[in-house]
Amino acid sequence: MGARLWLWLYWFVLAFGIMNVYAPPPLQDDVRQERAQSADGQAPKSAAPRVFNLDQIILSYQRGGDDVAMYFAYANALLGRPYLGKYVRLTDEAKSAEAAAADDVVKPMRPLLPWRDFSVEYPPGMLLPVVAPALFTSSFQTYFLLFSLEMEVVLSLAVALAVKTANVLVPGSGDRALGLSILLTITLGCVAVRRYDPCVALAMTAVVYGMATRRPILACVALAFGVALKGIPLLLAPAMLFWFVARRDWRGIAFGVASGALCLGAVTLVYAAIAGPHALDVFVFHANRPLQLETPYSGALLLLTLHFPDLASVAQRYGSYNLASTMEPGLRTIASVLVIAALVAVYALAYLRIRAAADDRKRLLAALWAFNAALVAYMSLGKVFSPQYLTWLLPLGAIAGAAAPGASIWRLVVANALTQVDFPFMYGFGLPHFRVVAPVWGAVILARGLALWSWIAVLFREQAR
Repeated sequence: MGARLWLWLYWFVLAFGIMNVYAPPPLQDDVRQERAQSADGQAPKSAAPRVFNLDQIILSYQRGGDDVAMYFAYANALLGRPYLGKYVRLTDEAKSAEAAAADDVVKPMRPLLPWRDFSVEYPPGMLLPVVAPALFTSSFQTYFLLFSLEMEVVLSLAVALAVKTANVLVPGSGDRALGLSILLTITLGCVAVRRYDPCVALAMTAVVYGMATRRPILACVALAFGVALKGIPLLLAPAMLFWFVARRDWRGIAFGVASGALCLGAVTLVYAAIAGPHALDVFVFHANRPLQLETPYSGALLLLTLHFPDLASVAQRYGSYNLASTMEPGLRTIASVLVIAALVAVYALAYLRIRAAADDRKRLLAALWAFNAALVAYMSLGKVFSPQYLTWLLPLGAIAGAAAPGASIWRLVVANALTQVDFPFMYGFGLPHFRVVAPVWGAVILARGLALWSWIAVLFREQAR
């Protein structure tokens, strides 16, 4: 067999084999999920108490099923099935008709509307990948497996598109892109397919592919789809616009922007109709979020607990583990300023590089660098840094590493590996033994941020050769 065939074989063993070693749901949710599946909301008599030790906690985090359980609850609420109240926050209007304990199984009187009847922290596009597996099953165990398989297929499509894009940029570099995708996925771990972020990664990869093959409508529609999924791909828009202007492709701009605006406008109208008076709630939710535990600001305080033990602790709110400290409000303000400043700097550099590029290939490489740099700025300097964010960089980083071969990609590999150390293993050991582990945890978080920015800096230099 040829080299690429072997690489694809390795990929499928990784994505559809190794990634499903931890396919069963987290142990602590089994009984509640079984209750949600039962007709009367009562736990089956066969459900026996389970021993839950530290090893099982590690396995639970490695399976990464808590977000999947939330998706399942959202889908069940939307479909009018029993759902876990732990994950579904009803709006005031819905509470008047639906009443149950917050951590109990809720049997809705009718199908609930997302955003209008219950809070959803994501844009409307997320409903497509989240609800789809629930159409085929009401069992959480089956949903967990179907959702994981769905994300593995989507991530495989993103990698395939990355291979095609790399070959367009540098003929023959597709094998390297595939090999790098394998390496980056191994080092990031199962979290890559336990959230719906592969869909976002596919959308952003399609943007780059559309630009590389001079298909502006594809690039703009893919951007609109990505924004509808999670909003974050909007960070790609400025560098993409610079690329269009530098190529003087006015017709491409007109048709592409019109197509993207039409798609995004249609999604926005549907969202506004569904959400009604709660259309802005998702923005309020994210505006009020505190500093998440994995940000560099939290990492610095965790490191300082070596000498100041009472400086920081952990609080669970807004669906994540967050920093609890008297310094948190001030650091949150600093985070907002720094992420904006970093994005402005990235876009300024991108504009200068794209305008000065000698040919189409160099212009696209400069835009690709800006895409990766903007994502790194958002995730590493903002007030929230969840481990699944690195999934966005799996195909984009592989394309960049294949098109500009050098040592920079190893820094992204290190960042991914540190992320897997952080989640699930630091969470597994750190939360039960926070005072002991906090300084080490802080060092891991800061080292990951340094690795990401080091990758961006060295990639910039490599592309300039």
